[in-house]
Amino acid sequence: MALLTPFFFPSRISVRLVVSLLNRSRRSMESFWSAVKDIFDHNVLDHLSSYPAHSPTEHAKLEGSGRFAHSVRVGYLSFVLSKLFRCDPVVCARAGLLHDVGYDVGEAKNPLKQVVLHAGRGAALARKMGESAGVVSAIESHMFPIGSPPRTIEAVVVWLADKLDAALDLIGMSPILESFASKILEAMMVGRRP
Repeated sequence: MALLTPFFFPSRISVRLVVSLLNRSRRSMESFWSAVKDIFDHNVLDHLSSYPAHSPTEHAKLEGSGRFAHSVRVGYLSFVLSKLFRCDPVVCARAGLLHDVGYDVGEAKNPLKQVVLHAGRGAALARKMGESAGVVSAIESHMFPIGSPPRTIEAVVVWLADKLDAALDLIGMSPILESFASKILEAMMVGRRP
């Protein structure tokens, strides 16, 4: 599990540093959009709009568009964090965006089964879509320690972005990243670049 040791993490990742990276939004969002636009074009994430995210209230009601918005935030956050970790931003963006694609809306009433199975399902779907081995690997390991550990730095970045956004969502602070996700989604709806 050497990749998760402090040696591989930048010595000073602070909230201020991440926010400053996020604030370079125009150029960063355009680069992110270039890396993932084809995924949106294929509507592969559409089913996630009716699946709740991490909020206990959304799960209790079995409603919300949270999982779709969460996936966009994780994709964008992974893209931004890739610059800190000096790894492949395209792999991070694509894997972050697709990391929860394995959720099955038909099984929404069984969240434990979803948690256990969605990473493997998502990796299989990404493989079928022709995604690179790096993207597939990051999707497959994003649920560590439930599944296999991340084996590449890109997989660590996606894992970290997913956990960070889920934690922010659970405590009601996802609006920190929501404005960036909203701009990307708004651009997607009108069919133009952000």
